[in-house]
Amino acid sequence: MIIVFGFVVHTVSEPETEREQGVRDVVGTFHHTGVLTNAVVGLLYTFGFFTLLAYTPLILGLTTLQPGSCSSRGGCY
Repeated sequence: MIIVFGFVVHTVSEPETEREQGVRDVVGTFHHTGVLTNAVVGLLYTFGFFTLLAYTPLILGLTTLQPGSCSSRGGCY
């Protein structure tokens, strides 16, 4: 019921667009400081979490079970 209500509100309250948006409009949003900051933080988070945390056990020579056992026990002893 909530999803139907949200769809109706979105459909009824959404104004018609006056013109098509191009690539220049999308890239132009990065002149706004908040949008640029959010994009940079998202990029750094994605790099740090998915790249560094995913491949560090391979560089350290750990097996697949060692990082999982450390995190599930609350730390390696």
